Amino acid sequence: MIIYSGKTDMAYFRQGVALQYLGRHADALAAFASGLAQDPKSLQLLVGMVEAAMKSPMRDSLEPTYQQLQKMKLDKSPFVVVSVVGQELLTAGHHGASVVVLEAALKIGTCSLKLRGSVFSALSSAYWSLGNTEKSTGYMQQDLDVAKTLGRVMLFSFISVQKGIEES
Repeated sequence: MIIYSGKTDMAYFRQGVALQYLGRHADALAAFASGLAQDPKSLQLLVGMVEAAMKSPMRDSLEPTYQQLQKMKLDKSPFVVVSVVGQELLTAGHHGASVVVLEAALKIGTCSLKLRGSVFSALSSAYWSLGNTEKSTGYMQQDLDVAKTLGRVMLFSFISVQKGIEES
């Protein structure tokens, strides 16, 4: 990984562009994601990642999803963009790059338990495919914890609604 004494986001950006020109699209996306994990507010890295993804062999599968993100105004959310790209890398069989990208998404962070759970699940699958059962199981457990928490929230919401109906 290239690190300059100046702004690290520029180093990640340049690394991503260089890897893209070498035809190493998955590695380029991992470089952009790593930079966003360090500086989630970098519009240059986010735009670079989207452009690299759209120039990659995954364009046909990513483009409809990205268009949906634009309609929902989520195309500027670093967590959402990085996690979508990471899951697409996983689907395309780029397991090593998907791990880098998905772990970058977790470093960027989100308030949404459901989205975080989705990343945990994808990381579990990626590590399983790489033969790392220990990390796979760890992420699977985190996904299960999120699912339990979401289940409790859903149950509490249902009980609150039910109670409101009974009182009226």
